[in-house]
Amino acid sequence: MTREETSFVFSPLSVIRVLAVIAAFLVFSGVACQIAKYLWGHDTLFGLFPKFNLDDENTLPAFFSSALLLAAAALLGGIALIERQNRRPFTRRWTVLAFLFLALAADEAASLHELLADPLRNTFHLSGLFFFAWVIPGMLFALLIGAAYASFLFHLSSKTRKLFILGAFVYLSGVIGMEMIDGLYASVHGDDNLPYNLLVAVEESLEMAGVLIFLHALLGCLQERCQALRVRFPAGAGEWESRPQVRDVPGGNVIPLRSTGAARN
Repeated sequence: MTREETSFVFSPLSVIRVLAVIAAFLVFSGVACQIAKYLWGHDTLFGLFPKFNLDDENTLPAFFSSALLLAAAALLGGIALIERQNRRPFTRRWTVLAFLFLALAADEAASLHELLADPLRNTFHLSGLFFFAWVIPGMLFALLIGAAYASFLFHLSSKTRKLFILGAFVYLSGVIGMEMIDGLYASVHGDDNLPYNLLVAVEESLEMAGVLIFLHALLGCLQERCQALRVRFPAGAGEWESRPQVRDVPGGNVIPLRSTGAARN
């Protein structure tokens, strides 16, 4: 019987950079499709326009944004499990955040929040900044979460706390702030024009950037907290381990991952 051992390193910052490049590509492609539509009259652009539309569901940007939120939910769930195993405070807060981001991922994919826009706008005769009327309950919900998690933020390390706050600010600037500006423009000029869709591109960029900052913070939380992460495979297949030793390498801190496996002769 021989024993095989393989090791490699995993850089959280490298992952965020790759995701940022993908996000930039999707936003650039969406803007290019809008320019081709409104300036050159290419409504479908060989079938690419519907796939890269930044202001629609069932598109590549919507799928990517939903996947980012889902990844954040998974990381939050992992941190919650680690906190629970070590009987640390705020375990429930981590768990609630995990379910919150899971709900945000579902909403991003299906645009469920937009179901509130027409009923609220028609009932209260809203226009201008509140043309997309769902932003009103959205702001109230954000304020409620912020108040409920104020003490939780001070439980975090200084760097993580700053990233949490920055990520939330950037994300809310897009999802609520830019949505209000979009609504103000749409209530006057409509939404079937290039300027409106360029505003949507700014909104989506801020949303993706905010989630990426939050993902970076969560990966940092795992570096701070985990002592050993293991995924066991069937007998004979070996196991993966993540050890807490963090080394300085070009490109930032990394979490060494080790795989040990036994091969039978």
